Amino acid sequence: PAPLPAMPVEIRAGEVLPSGLDAILDHAALQVGRFGPEALDPVEPGAGVRRAGEDLAAGDRILRAGQIIGPEQILAAGIAGIGSVAVRHPTVRLDWESGPERDWLTLRLGRSGARIVGESGPADFLICPATDDRPTIALAPGGAATVKRMESGIRLALPPRFDALTGAWCALVLPILARLSGATLRSTPATLAAKVASAVGWSDVVLLRLDNGRAHPLAVGDAPIDRILRANGFAILDPGSEGAPAGAPIMAISLDRPF
Repeated sequence: PAPLPAMPVEIRAGEVLPSGLDAILDHAALQVGRFGPEALDPVEPGAGVRRAGEDLAAGDRILRAGQIIGPEQILAAGIAGIGSVAVRHPTVRLDWESGPERDWLTLRLGRSGARIVGESGPADFLICPATDDRPTIALAPGGAATVKRMESGIRLALPPRFDALTGAWCALVLPILARLSGATLRSTPATLAAKVASAVGWSDVVLLRLDNGRAHPLAVGDAPIDRILRANGFAILDPGSEGAPAGAPIMAISLDRPF
């Protein structure tokens, strides 16, 4: 043991080191006997200390425009003394009857950072069920969807059945939410585990099961409920594509974390 000239100053984690001190002795390495305080372990200068700028240097970026704010960003902002930030919440008026499809839309919108408003509140866009099931765009599934720009914002009519609704969500709603929130759809390269076939002239939504860089196709141009339950990602095939063989690269987007 090394005798200390005085009793060390007690300091708690996260507190500023008192002036003139440059190291911290672990409490378990302190012994107080009849000869006074003693250090049981050697302590080098800077031991147990985070110097100013080691965690966050001046100019470090904690958040960027369009980024989803998560627990780590909140922690870093709080440590940096930032108490609030401006956020974008796309506002949506959901004109949809009660049922499983409305519940699904409500949950998906909430997870994507959108805020559902009532009849009287201003909204960036309106989502309502399409009244005509004839295709209006070359999208499968979801071709009956329509997008119109109104004086009050965007009117998005989506197919009311769950399979076509899923396709329209991937191809139309997510890009609109990304644009309104300043975010970018986050596509990840993956390798197809099996071939996919597509009709030329149509944009086919491919439901995928993403696993360790491999994309397992579950459905192409269709979305049965059992495939939706297994899917955690999707891709949209270009209308000029006839498909892709197994082993081909594909850009996939996560269903749960698209931005």
